[in-house]
Amino acid sequence: MSNRQRALWTFLFFTLVGPFFGALVAVAGAPFLIWANIGPFMAGDHPPYDWSNLPSGGTLMPFLGQIAILTYIWCALPAALTGASLVPHVLRKGTVGWIEAAVGSALCLAASVVVLRFQHGGLLAYMCFAAALAGLLIWFVLRRAGVLTASATQGSPGQGKS
Repeated sequence: MSNRQRALWTFLFFTLVGPFFGALVAVAGAPFLIWANIGPFMAGDHPPYDWSNLPSGGTLMPFLGQIAILTYIWCALPAALTGASLVPHVLRKGTVGWIEAAVGSALCLAASVVVLRFQHGGLLAYMCFAAALAGLLIWFVLRRAGVLTASATQGSPGQGKS
């Protein structure tokens, strides 16, 4: 596979699969944020473990569905920016490191929040952590699929294994 093909697959995975992984991470993390009484999920006058003030009338599943859909839709731009920012590295080296994928995801999400003035309700740090985790998951899938090479020394620029 040439480095151009690797770059294309990297961009496509980050753009198309990235929002899905971001939604999964957000849905997995939302109950913990509610339980910990953090951000817009704060219970107000209620004890921290009171679930009765959820916007969906006290049930968790419809609320998690809303979180999943909104996260999937909103993550499209940061995911595309992350994929585009990693393409030059893949074109040159044939791979990216896990730290580049994770930090790139978090930085592109933070930049999107700032530029689009997204109301994050005090959850920007948690959102960046979720983006980094989603970027790490995508990097792992790309490595396991053989799209990204095992090390930066394999293959020269413009040439990959056939």
